[in-house]
Amino acid sequence: MFVVMYGAGGARGAAEAVASMTMPSGRSPVTPIVEAAAKRFVDPESRWTAAAVRQLRESGDDAEVDQLRADVSVAAQSFLRELHEPRASDGFGY
Repeated sequence: MFVVMYGAGGARGAAEAVASMTMPSGRSPVTPIVEAAAKRFVDPESRWTAAAVRQLRESGDDAEVDQLRADVSVAAQSFLRELHEPRASDGFGY
């Protein structure tokens, strides 16, 4: 979630990077794996979100824990929404 939250492209950039990955022949697509991982952070009370919040606090973020939980959850939701958002390059024209 840190890349989604703080990366230059945000949720859209992270989603586009995942969607554009090509795997070698015979390898499963990475998108479902990344999507499953991101879904773990949607619930602000999940242990995954708690772990992310702990790391944020350890790195110096002094926001309230409840705010950080909400931030991580919203970042995950934004990433998942962007991952499934049709793009002009997909041929949908918008």
